Amino acid sequence: MLKRLLSKFKGNDSSSEKLVRHRYQVEESGLSFLFNLADEDALWPLVAYMEQLAEEEYVVELPDRWLLSWDELYRLATDEEHQTSLPLLGIPEVKPLKICLAGSGSLSDAEFSVYIRDWKENANDRVVQIERTGAIFRTPEGQFLQTKENWQLLSALQHFRDEQRRSAGENTNQLGWAKIRRLAKKAQAELDHYLTKTIVVKPESLRLKLRKATIHNTPVIEIEPAFDDQPAQWLNSFDNNKLVQDQYRVLGEDGSLSHVIISPEVKEVLSSVHSITGRRVAGDDAISFIRNPYTFIGEDAARVVPPEQHEEALQDAHIFFHRFSVTPVLDDETKRIASVSLVLAPIAARPQPAITFSLTKAH
Repeated sequence: MLKRLLSKFKGNDSSSEKLVRHRYQVEESGLSFLFNLADEDALWPLVAYMEQLAEEEYVVELPDRWLLSWDELYRLATDEEHQTSLPLLGIPEVKPLKICLAGSGSLSDAEFSVYIRDWKENANDRVVQIERTGAIFRTPEGQFLQTKENWQLLSALQHFRDEQRRSAGENTNQLGWAKIRRLAKKAQAELDHYLTKTIVVKPESLRLKLRKATIHNTPVIEIEPAFDDQPAQWLNSFDNNKLVQDQYRVLGEDGSLSHVIISPEVKEVLSSVHSITGRRVAGDDAISFIRNPYTFIGEDAARVVPPEQHEEALQDAHIFFHRFSVTPVLDDETKRIASVSLVLAPIAARPQPAITFSLTKAH
């Protein structure tokens, strides 16, 4: 994109990029670029790029500057069409650090808090001191950008503090910690002993595991709902309650107590599964479920159980639709059909072996 224009303007000298780099200001909400950059002729490629980013809704125009929020910066960094133009922004390199979290108070306390105890080098677990503004941090080695995963975790921590100021209480603590815990695992953050044992899970999606069986020549499909970070004994609690609960408290073998919070969308799907006797469908119902589970769990359930997840569950259970081909095999002497070869080829994302049947005349 603009990198080609920049090379025409200043030749191929790498110093040309330095004229337009590092002209941003670091704010808590993102990187800002002042409108008065347009007063310098040498900076017109950067100004033109800002105008382009504004048109594509990556940046917002404030009274005196363009603002590229941190979320939009990380989105921009993954846009293939902008890879050649990104150097114009002069963004610092990404440096992975390990966030070490600690907690105080119980989930039922209004004073419950989750805070950053330390920052550590990923390679050697050495504690480092940093100064941070938004997603940019500084160390004695220089200025760097947080990883996307770390930034998402930092944002969740701030959001949790804001929610506590608006509405302190156990429900706010549970929902906040559930999100922070999920993002902490994604960022490979370190948790202290208390937070490790304080488990709150709020599933945003479900997997419907399938198991097939044949009982008295009738196909039977067993459906097992599952989700990330599912406590080992949750399914027993799910089956033993007459109705799907808004929250489950599940005791672990190590003495830990897991809180599972069920959102209305997830609850609707779980209620549909719960209403199926024994979580099993048989005969024509089993075939119908395989073809279209949403006739059983609701057409809107695709937001909770994505179609690709259902396809994966079918493959894990070795349940396939097949393409078939029939080939006659002639007798060498009589030239009559001696047998018929029936080949069933599974339709699957992962290659599966074909099944061949040889059909011969009964004697």
